[in-house]
Amino acid sequence: MGRSGSSYVPFSAVEAKDLAWFAAAIWLGVAAGIILRLPARYLLGPMIVSAGLHLSGVSDFQLPSVFLAAAQVVIGTTVGCRFVNTAPMLILRVIGLSVGSTVLLLSVSLGFALLVSTMTGDRFVGTVLAYSPGGVAEMSLIALSLGIEVPFVVFHHIIRVLLVVAGSATVFRLRIDPFKTK
Repeated sequence: MGRSGSSYVPFSAVEAKDLAWFAAAIWLGVAAGIILRLPARYLLGPMIVSAGLHLSGVSDFQLPSVFLAAAQVVIGTTVGCRFVNTAPMLILRVIGLSVGSTVLLLSVSLGFALLVSTMTGDRFVGTVLAYSPGGVAEMSLIALSLGIEVPFVVFHHIIRVLLVVAGSATVFRLRIDPFKTK
């Protein structure tokens, strides 16, 4: 069963074996992430184990919609709380910087999408969605509504996330501290 923006997964639809696989993916993923010293181990470890379970056909567990809604509320609240006692001018400055970085990211994405679609013959619109900055779920919904291959977009976004997380951890480890005394 595909997951679209309009799909609802009730908690009653979840079977005990699915919950067991979900818990196992979390525990095994975190343990593997720690042992393998993965960057963002609490995210990447369970994500890799869950992908393995889904790709192998062992489980097709889908998180109940109530859990997704609760996670979005918690994340939104956490982000919102970071703005407490922040000066309005600082918020406006950050919004301006965000608009500028969005324009820059979209320009780079469009350039790479044009290059890749010209070289591979893939649809330009699908390649733009695959390389655009944004969430996997959001880009998947756009691809679905435009009739673009959702697996193509999802695959590219997941690889991008893995490369960014692994690459940023490496870059931060190699970072030179200009204030460090020799």
